[in-house]
Amino acid sequence: AIDLYKESIRLFGEVAVTYFNLAICHEKLGNTPQALVSIDRSIELEDDNDAIEFRSKITQMDLSTN
Repeated sequence: AIDLYKESIRLFGEVAVTYFNLAICHEKLGNTPQALVSIDRSIELEDDNDAIEFRSKITQMDLSTN
C-alpha cells in the first residue's frame, strides 16, 4: 500500500488525504517516525482538517511511548 500511495503522489501530485493514508500505513507497520513525516506533510497541505490533526496527536503519543 505504501508504494501505491507514493505512486499516487508521483502521478497526481501532493494531496493531503494521500499523505494521511500513507501515514496510517506507516503507523500500522510500526514506522512511527515516517508516519510523523507523512502526517506533517498532510497538515501542511490541509491545515484545517480535524481528523488529520487528531491522527497527528496520536502518532506523536506513539512516538513518545516507544
